[in-house]
Amino acid sequence: MGKIATVFTKCRYFSLLFRNWSQGIYVVVGTNDLTMGGSHISVQSIKIHEQYDNATSKNNIALIRTASNILSVPQTSTVALGIASTLPGQMCTLTGWGKEYLAMPLYSNILRYAQFSVLSLDECRWYLYGIHNSEICTNPSTSGGCDGDNGGPLVTVADNVQIGILSRGVPCAMGKPDVYTNVAHYSNWIDQHSGSMISALSPFFLALLLSSCCLM
Repeated sequence: MGKIATVFTKCRYFSLLFRNWSQGIYVVVGTNDLTMGGSHISVQSIKIHEQYDNATSKNNIALIRTASNILSVPQTSTVALGIASTLPGQMCTLTGWGKEYLAMPLYSNILRYAQFSVLSLDECRWYLYGIHNSEICTNPSTSGGCDGDNGGPLVTVADNVQIGILSRGVPCAMGKPDVYTNVAHYSNWIDQHSGSMISALSPFFLALLLSSCCLM
């Protein structure tokens, strides 16, 4: 398998980081517990989508180039990059380091997960205003993305394909859909800005998202 040194995530995190780049950013991979194990991979550069709109969350995707090969780290695996349309009802898993509930004072050190089914965009628009065709929604549930989970991957249960990046929504399962950037919609942009490391047919690493990144 070739070298993988590119991470993708949402844009919203980087509006302040660029002003304080000397603080340093790194990616943590190879562990499900931030208090032990894993490896810290330095970040070399960040590419934010040129048409990202902070007010509407449109084009909420960014690429992070790491300084070294992530797949050289033990305890890592791959997931395919979504290139096809997502079907309503498809079961998916969200992972993240966010809070268990909104009032919780600290983020989780343990990687958590929850499963949801995909909601059609027409149905999603019944709940939320301003849903874009470049987004994916999941059905409201008793579990959901919470503070700190944004940027986390949405991966299909049946075939282990990453179809989304958690972008926005009402936090912590408060009766509204979670909203994700649709990875397939941006496959050409990802390929254009990451070269041969991520293509429509190449495997993509599950931890290559901000859900597995930490700020120093």
